[in-house]
Amino acid sequence: MNLEQYYSGDDVWNYFVKIAKHEIASAAFNTDKSFLAKLKRKLKKHNDIAYVAYYLFYNDSINWIERRIPALDNLMPIECLASEELTNRLREVLLRTPL
Repeated sequence: MNLEQYYSGDDVWNYFVKIAKHEIASAAFNTDKSFLAKLKRKLKKHNDIAYVAYYLFYNDSINWIERRIPALDNLMPIECLASEELTNRLREVLLRTPL
């Protein structure tokens, strides 16, 4: 099953990104800004995915983007940035990840 077929859409994704950015900016989150900056550099133009990955996986987010994920058909999240279809698969996996 390819999750990109079930992608919730850009409106849902953008709302989730907004929530992630808001939470990361709060004092209670204790954001490691240098770590987040490193994650953003690794994900290049995909800051939205960087914010959500950091929100969900915190200081394990760099390890997570470089790990093979069964829900992504054993692709690494960073590999999913190669196409829009795979990026939407990654976004859907992130949307479905429990907090």
